[in-house]
Amino acid sequence: MSLIKKPSELAIPSTVKMMIYGQAGMGKSTLALSAPKPLLLDFDNGVKRINMSNLEGVDIVQITAWQDVQQVLQEDLSAYQTIIVDTVGKMMDFIISFKCGTRQPSIRDWGGINQEFTWLTRTVSSFNKNVIFVAHRDTRKEGDDTVFIPALREKSYNAIVTELDVLGY
Repeated sequence: MSLIKKPSELAIPSTVKMMIYGQAGMGKSTLALSAPKPLLLDFDNGVKRINMSNLEGVDIVQITAWQDVQQVLQEDLSAYQTIIVDTVGKMMDFIISFKCGTRQPSIRDWGGINQEFTWLTRTVSSFNKNVIFVAHRDTRKEGDDTVFIPALREKSYNAIVTELDVLGY
């Protein structure tokens, strides 16, 4: 059998893993909530800033520890088509606390920290669900230019972005 395929013969996933990032108050969370049948994992208590009319039909998990995420991903999520992580930066803080306690992460810790993030994205993907990460905007100098990037710790940026299908500013 030939390995060469026509586009119509490919098995293309119908779900998407994406990140939306931008300035505070620009509507990132509201845009994410417009995805089909969302479940909001609220890591930074940002739900209080969302207009109540945009929360109609949305279920919310207010995360207080990484163990909350581990628990909710073991529940029956068949009613949802999209899992929203708001914000990914705060989510990474919860992972760091889970892996390191109150100490700052060392170089040795970053593999395990990034592994937890990969576990989350792969687990949600195995449920055949969309996943949308919401992030704040940060800036970085590239020569004379200032570029806008998601506000993530540099050590986790590549591990996160390489798991995505779409990155939108």
